Amino acid sequence: MRLPSTKYLTQLLLLFFPSAIFSQSIAAGGLHCTSICIDKTVQGWGGNVQGQLGHGSNTDSNIPVQVNSLTGIKAISNGFVHSMALNNDGFVFTSGSNTYGQLGNGSILAGSVIPTRVTGLTGVMQVAAGGNSSYALKSDGTVWGWGDNGSGQLGDSMIVTSPTPVQVMGLGVVTAIAPSPGGHVLVRMSE
Repeated sequence: MRLPSTKYLTQLLLLFFPSAIFSQSIAAGGLHCTSICIDKTVQGWGGNVQGQLGHGSNTDSNIPVQVNSLTGIKAISNGFVHSMALNNDGFVFTSGSNTYGQLGNGSILAGSVIPTRVTGLTGVMQVAAGGNSSYALKSDGTVWGWGDNGSGQLGDSMIVTSPTPVQVMGLGVVTAIAPSPGGHVLVRMSE
């Protein structure tokens, strides 16, 4: 007896249970979690006092809720009270707290309860959120950061918060980035 393909079973499950979550990736933040569903949308749950779930309000949710307007998502990462999502076109979207400019929208303090596109950043391959900072690895191997820089974690030789992406200085070609709960990013460089 031949069993149906996984793709066929998934389609049947979605047909009969459209609200079911089939996660491809899960990211934990300080107070919340997000996941990429098989249809490349994002759902979030947990604390939402700063709007980090991205569903249009600041109401907490003890069940997964759909994040507004995100489709074609291939990567996610969460900071303490902000969320990041990377779409297939290389654009980064953020929601939640913006106390340190970690949303990358050019302002400080004006948070967002819906995902907004990071200003002036294209060609992104990976994202990483650390505490109150955000990072992106571009296809050219450069790393860009924005948000809290009180300890120089953005790597731009300054100790000044940045509400827009700045390039991390002094790195060669980077092949991967990973978030750190301490607010900085870890990088792997090409050999």
